[in-house]
Amino acid sequence: MTVIGCQAQEADATKTARYNSRHTMDGYKAFYETGYFIGLKNQDDPKLPNKFSVTTSQGFQLNNFVYFGIGAGIDSYRHNENCYISVPLFADLRVNCLNDKRVMPFFDIRMGYSMGDRARGFYWENQLGVRIELKKHHAVYAAADAVFQYTDFSTFLTNDDWGLYGAFGFKVGYEF
Repeated sequence: MTVIGCQAQEADATKTARYNSRHTMDGYKAFYETGYFIGLKNQDDPKLPNKFSVTTSQGFQLNNFVYFGIGAGIDSYRHNENCYISVPLFADLRVNCLNDKRVMPFFDIRMGYSMGDRARGFYWENQLGVRIELKKHHAVYAAADAVFQYTDFSTFLTNDDWGLYGAFGFKVGYEF
């Protein structure tokens, strides 16, 4: 075998090893999470209502870094002894910041539409968190979260305007 042939085989082996090292997390993924949010203050009211959220996202991990899926959830808003429910439907893009480490930071962007009697319309959520790998491609994670939801402020405030509900909170979840 010539020197050129040996170098070509080494280059192919290096390429294959590099590809394989970046595709150890490929395939179907499911995320299940719950969280609590504190409504931001508004000029017309001391603060908007808090909410409790349960969501799931199902999709495909393209490589060790990028996940894309679709999801749904149930959000429960509490305000003045009343409970309001909305159901967000969203596209989910999650990016892992490191290559298949046991502890890995990530960010997640969700955009979609929410249906409910008081909170309906545009839905946008951002997460910044840490994922801790368990056995067999399972993991738990915790994230700081910001959510924005188009809503009927007449429910929560004294005026009759629709506007953007904003809240900050945290979520914990499980993935497999």
